[in-house]
Amino acid sequence: MDKTYKFDYKTSEFVLHHGNPIVLTGKEALKMWIEKALRSNKRMQLYKGTGYGTDIEALTMGKGFNFDFTQSEIKREAEECLLKNDDIYAVTSCEVSVVRGRLNIEIELRTAYGSEEVNL
Repeated sequence: MDKTYKFDYKTSEFVLHHGNPIVLTGKEALKMWIEKALRSNKRMQLYKGTGYGTDIEALTMGKGFNFDFTQSEIKREAEECLLKNDDIYAVTSCEVSVVRGRLNIEIELRTAYGSEEVNL
């Protein structure tokens, strides 16, 4: 993974150090790419036709789908999205749950940097 800028999804802002954005490389850049890719809606005009992002929002927002179906589709979307990155070799585990109305995704990956765990 080349490089990317550190972004804080809780504050919706880039993280700065002395007024400059923090640049991530290697393993940390890959982790940031993973989070951004999973949070990005591939239906947004910006990503249309690129294959980037997921359609998780369409599966969860105001839909009355059976949870088993939704869970299975979220796992499929996540795996399909992540495996487009050449530094990700395999999705070894993907668990989807809802805790207090919040969607949680826990993913284990085999990457160019070793095994990684991502929790969103």
